[in-house]
Amino acid sequence: MKQTKTFLAAAMLFGGTLVMACTLISTPQADSAALAAVGGGTVVSSQLDQFKGNQLYDVKITNSTGTWDVYVNACTGKVVKVHQDK
Repeated sequence: MKQTKTFLAAAMLFGGTLVMACTLISTPQADSAALAAVGGGTVVSSQLDQFKGNQLYDVKITNSTGTWDVYVNACTGKVVKVHQDK
């Protein structure tokens, strides 16, 4: 318990961000979730990014309705945002 308090105090003192560790989903799993969110298409790119302390896959997809950026939570596999490029 003392070590935990010391770690938390050090993190607060140095302005660190505490991030809970998780098991990341694979890139193909993120791609599948993103494809399902936009109704299919072709994955152009997938990359793992960090945004506000969260690890997200940024998946770019093209299909008959346009080009999409789909953000998938890398810990849970849930789609958190879908954006169609204009």
